[in-house]
Amino acid sequence: EQDLLVKEESYDGTTLVEKTTYVYDISNNLITYIDLDYETNTGERWVYVHNSNGTISYQMFTGGLDDQTQADVTGTISGTQYIENTIDPITQQTQVFTEVFTYDAKNYPFKNVTGLSKVCFAGSDSTTNSTNNIISQTDQIDDATPEILYNIAYVYNTNNFPVTSTVTSGNGVIRNTEKFIYY
Repeated sequence: EQDLLVKEESYDGTTLVEKTTYVYDISNNLITYIDLDYETNTGERWVYVHNSNGTISYQMFTGGLDDQTQADVTGTISGTQYIENTIDPITQQTQVFTEVFTYDAKNYPFKNVTGLSKVCFAGSDSTTNSTNNIISQTDQIDDATPEILYNIAYVYNTNNFPVTSTVTSGNGVIRNTEKFIYY
């Protein structure tokens, strides 16, 4: 398949400030994501394993520009949730951070971007859903009570793509409004 994103580069004028590389297996599944920050001389390397149940297991390593070998985080990604296992820097105990997302049945603004579905989760706390719009996110640490981080309300056009979104925090305060323009 020729429609895979393999590299992104960001420049400040003519100076390279960030480079991202994507590596795929023979089935075109993303298996490695490397993000290099040339301004801070740091890098992150995410290694992904695509499981038979549809989830994706990952490990994230940090380091310099040449190698990223410090294991920092492990977790699992699915279509509706992102689970991260990390070590609390103070207690040195493992913490489990869970983000659960709910989605509408409408079209995500970037749904038709070639190759996005293969990398939409790369290097971030996101799910594998690149088709629909997030309408809420709930966060939970270990066994604590889940907290609604935000809700999003959309207005859609006749093709079921959003034209505006309003993000409201868990306590009901409007955080921001976005307008989407399609060409």
